[in-house]
Amino acid sequence: MQDNSLLSTATPREAITFSAKLRLPSTMTDIDIANKVDLVLSDLGITKCADTIIGGEFIKGISGGEMKRTSVAIEIITEPNVSESFIHTLHLHSLTPLTYYKDSFLR
Repeated sequence: MQDNSLLSTATPREAITFSAKLRLPSTMTDIDIANKVDLVLSDLGITKCADTIIGGEFIKGISGGEMKRTSVAIEIITEPNVSESFIHTLHLHSLTPLTYYKDSFLR
């Protein structure tokens, strides 16, 4: 079983924003980051739980699938290159991350 590395008292929006502010260029404004976070939340289908705490072993929060998509969002916020082998190790529907990347590069 994999351990969850997400902060249980944060929301998906907070976790993704925190990652973005640490990893994206410092020239990006808070508004640009917020827009990028909203886009990733929407593309991965976690907008409805964006402001619900993640939760954990002792705190009820978002579902396991939503946690996995939040973890994916934290990684793809910087738009890294993704190999197909990485996508298959996520235990998600394999088309979700691939669709996000395909759409991102076509915009």
